[in-house]
Amino acid sequence: MNAIAFDTASEFLDIALLVDDRITLQYKEIGLKHSEYLITSVIDLCSKAHTTLREIDLIICTRGPGSFTGLRIGMSAAKGLAYGLQIPIVSVPTLDVYADYIFNHQNKSGQSIISVPVIDAKKQRFYSAVYIDNSLISNYLDIAAEDLYDTYLQNYSEIHFSGPDVDKLLSILQTSRPAIGNKTTTVQPFRSIAEKLLTLGIEKFDANGTDPITQGPLYIRSSI
Repeated sequence: MNAIAFDTASEFLDIALLVDDRITLQYKEIGLKHSEYLITSVIDLCSKAHTTLREIDLIICTRGPGSFTGLRIGMSAAKGLAYGLQIPIVSVPTLDVYADYIFNHQNKSGQSIISVPVIDAKKQRFYSAVYIDNSLISNYLDIAAEDLYDTYLQNYSEIHFSGPDVDKLLSILQTSRPAIGNKTTTVQPFRSIAEKLLTLGIEKFDANGTDPITQGPLYIRSSI
């Protein structure tokens, strides 16, 4: 299967293209200019991989939470490509991708892994969730740093974080909840997650097929 996956939930444009079992990646910070760069970047990546969009069998994108503008652009582009090419589309919750990224980098001791992905939701809040061994144990959250700690994290002695805004979260907690300093915390360096998104998207498609036609972005806060 040839597939392309892209994440537009943050200020990074993150794309992975799978063609004939070879993966080509593109990852760059673009601010909130996904509408200017996404389609041209997809075409350029296809060119680098010596293929065309007509050779793609599956479109994969992140669903959110994340930047409202980025998510709308990403999902609209994914649906447009899928419709134009007459191929299926699969979307994956953004926080699930980060959690899987953490799990696969930290699951070496055989002990349970507490994973906490973090995206800045602005207004002194964060999009986050809590996973044990890659299984979601909370809702997808729009939450203040202190509430995340008090409600979900204070009873764990070791916590693994990832996402583009972990440093901002931890800076707040180090001041308002200094007990975080008594815990073992690891921060999985934030890099491209498109390859992980590609894998999860293909797995989801194999298990459940294409997204329903009514599928939209995952907004856990009103976009108005």
